[in-house]
Amino acid sequence: MKQKSIEMLTKIKNVFNKASNMLLEEIYPSKVSCFNCSNEVIENKSNKYFLCEDCLKNIKFIKNPCKKCGEELNEFSSYCANCKNEKRYFDKVVSVAIYDGVAKHIVHKFKYGNSKYLSKTIFAFIYEKFLQSDFKDINFIMPVPLSKQRLKLRGFNQAQILSSELSNKTKIEHLDVIKRIKNTPTQTSLTKEERSLNLTDAFVLEDNLQVKGKNILIVDDIITTGSTINALAKLLKDNGAKHVYGLTFCHTKNRNV
Repeated sequence: MKQKSIEMLTKIKNVFNKASNMLLEEIYPSKVSCFNCSNEVIENKSNKYFLCEDCLKNIKFIKNPCKKCGEELNEFSSYCANCKNEKRYFDKVVSVAIYDGVAKHIVHKFKYGNSKYLSKTIFAFIYEKFLQSDFKDINFIMPVPLSKQRLKLRGFNQAQILSSELSNKTKIEHLDVIKRIKNTPTQTSLTKEERSLNLTDAFVLEDNLQVKGKNILIVDDIITTGSTINALAKLLKDNGAKHVYGLTFCHTKNRNV
């Protein structure tokens, strides 16, 4: 009887030790694989992005952004064609990287490849950009909303994951009061006129009292032409918001009006 009790205690101890080691490995992993290519990540600054050095080097960071929408420009420009020729209701958008190469692959895997863990990589970049930006007195952080159809198809709203995490990290209140009531196609391949029609009556604000006189930061994974954030900014400002800013991981390049 005593021997059986000892054996039972030994088994329990082994199970506990195994579980403890697994937990410690999860919190403090001895080896970290790159979230993009699965190569081992060396203990250095790239660790906070969960990327290896090669993948980090191949992200094309935006160096000369449009002063309004954040698109990468040549050294002789201050504003992109879209911002020069269209009414912009948002005050400013900043983005981390050009939507190309490694950054494009990360976004695509995150949204369409059932790789929600990549939100950690994207958020690390977004949070760092937030700290570097000159946003003034943000009162609320909110995501770009998805339609019910697209949310059901994808299973999650990537913008909401990122905006919620930024809210938790910065202690700025998360506000999710805009709903997308029209399942619009992607803006990427549309003309200027088509983009405008595409977003007409696409969004509704459920509570306008909270946004009056407030400064709001809209978060998304990628900005293409800026039309979506612009439509959201117009809706918010029409309902009394003071300033509306945008923060994204990627920005597409050379979008034509």
